[in-house]
Amino acid sequence: MKKVIAVLSIWLTLLMFSFSGAHTTTAQGYTERVFVTGYGELTVIDPAIPKVIASVKVKGPTRDLSFTEDGTKALLLANGRTTLYVIDTLQNKVMDEINLTGRTDQGMLDRRVWGSAISPDGSKAYAFVTQGEKRTNIFKALPSKIIEIDLQ
Repeated sequence: MKKVIAVLSIWLTLLMFSFSGAHTTTAQGYTERVFVTGYGELTVIDPAIPKVIASVKVKGPTRDLSFTEDGTKALLLANGRTTLYVIDTLQNKVMDEINLTGRTDQGMLDRRVWGSAISPDGSKAYAFVTQGEKRTNIFKALPSKIIEIDLQ
């Protein structure tokens, strides 16, 4: 089973990197990985070597990272707090890109994620968002809320 064993955020050269350690039990046996978030990518490191084994490309700076209970999926926040990525942690690739901006009758819906998590079974994602409506010369604040996203 893959579980998060450590999360640490630091500022390095004006970029924020998050380090998350996790391990997985697969048919091939136990594996341990370190996931490092940076600008435009999620870097996967095998700490036993230690060596970078994969780089998953995404848009913009990356932030929060959470894992399913079995460790096969991760949820990554990126792109100015507007996009969530579902990551396959066994194949180290993007499974889904979820953009949380949209349109209303009056203008553009601007949502920013300030916290996100994936359910233990990977079927749902949750995001706490602040939101507002951008009109031509007006920004109308809308109530903050928690959004539930079906990942099935």
